[in-house]
Amino acid sequence: MKPRRGFAWVARDRDVARACLATNLALPGLGTLMAGRWIGLVQALVTLTAFALTLVGGVKFFIWFAAHRGQFDDPLSDPVENLRALWGAARWPLLGIALFALNWLWALASSWQILRASRPSGETARHNSDRPGTPPRLTMNDDLGSRR
Repeated sequence: MKPRRGFAWVARDRDVARACLATNLALPGLGTLMAGRWIGLVQALVTLTAFALTLVGGVKFFIWFAAHRGQFDDPLSDPVENLRALWGAARWPLLGIALFALNWLWALASSWQILRASRPSGETARHNSDRPGTPPRLTMNDDLGSRR
C-alpha cells in the first residue's frame, strides 16, 4: 500500500478553493492546510511567530513608552538619542508586523495556485471536458427556458 500524500481530501472544487482563499486571507497557512498542502504548516507557524513577536513586543513597547514618555517632551534631550531609544523599543513589534505581511503575501500566492488548480464547481463541472481549453459541450437536454 502506497503512503498517501497530503490530506484525505484536496481542494479540487472551485468553491472549496475559494473557501481556502478566504481562510488564508484571515489566518495565513490554515487555508493552505485546508487545501491539503503541507507547506501550510510552515505558513501557520510563521503566522503564530509573527503574532507572538507583535504581541509581546507591543506590550513591552507600551510599557517602555509609558516609562519614558517625559523624555520626548524635554527640549534639552538629544533627539537622535530619543529616536535611537524609540527604535530599540519598537523594532520587535515592527518585525512581527513585517513578518506577518510577508507571510500573508505568501499565503495569497498559495491561494492563487490552489484556485488555478481547482476545477469549476456545480453545474459547469458536468458539462466541461477534462481537457483544458475545450469549450463546454452543448446538448439538446439543456433546459435554457427555465432560467428566465
